[in-house]
Amino acid sequence: MKVRWFVSVLFMLMAFVATLFFAEEPISHSKNDGFVLLPNAKLVRWVARSHLSLVADLYWLKAIHVAGGVNSSEEARELFSYGNFIAELDQKLLQNYWLTGLNLPFQTANGWENAELASQIYERGLGSFPHNTKLLIYYASNELFYRQDQIKSANLLMELSKNTDAPPYAGMLATRILAQNRNFDAALDFMSFMHEMAADDMERELLEKRMKEIELEQLLVVLDNSIDEFQKQYGRIPKTPEELLSVGLLSRLPEEPFGKEFYIHSDGKAYSTSISSRLQMFSGK
Repeated sequence: MKVRWFVSVLFMLMAFVATLFFAEEPISHSKNDGFVLLPNAKLVRWVARSHLSLVADLYWLKAIHVAGGVNSSEEARELFSYGNFIAELDQKLLQNYWLTGLNLPFQTANGWENAELASQIYERGLGSFPHNTKLLIYYASNELFYRQDQIKSANLLMELSKNTDAPPYAGMLATRILAQNRNFDAALDFMSFMHEMAADDMERELLEKRMKEIELEQLLVVLDNSIDEFQKQYGRIPKTPEELLSVGLLSRLPEEPFGKEFYIHSDGKAYSTSISSRLQMFSGK
């Protein structure tokens, strides 16, 4: 009995060492980005074939930990590495696709990064879960908000509208996206439905943040219009939002959704101290 136990432990240790030895090269996305060293998925599937779902769950817990601490575009790309690796181990873990896809887009001074990687994750998820309502909704929102591909987003919504559990306005929303740009009501309707479908607090919290970002951009557009009118009347850029209020171009100062402050940049556009850049879908940049 002891010999059998010893052989089993020895085999497990040898498998662990082999897994490390044959680990894949760090997944790097550019010379300045971080990377994640992960085991070779094929080897892990062979070594842990009788407990593969357990191994996938362990890496899933690690992915949740990474998702909860994403503070940069590079850290978000670490989650992409985990998401793909977990999909190699267990392609039927639905949560892996939407958790990774939702957390990949990261706003920087240059706009939204990693949106293309999120599309790749959603595509992979739909390969395992064709026509899945949640994945189609999240994929469509990624194309609409972060990649500014209205056609792709509308097509995904049209596909979604064929599902029996699809929201009744999916087809109508697709039509509105194709017909109009800067449609904040449609965007908020979209996010509100996603929020209703959220399965846990982490998902709801992230979607609430996205909704506030849309509401913020809506207010910034209102300020932009007042700034343009001020320039026409006075031939200069106003210094502060309060100046717009003082000359009657604003009835009141809007409340910043994140509790921060609005300011007017030298480029003649309104910004908030809560986010360094504007939502490109609505800003027209």
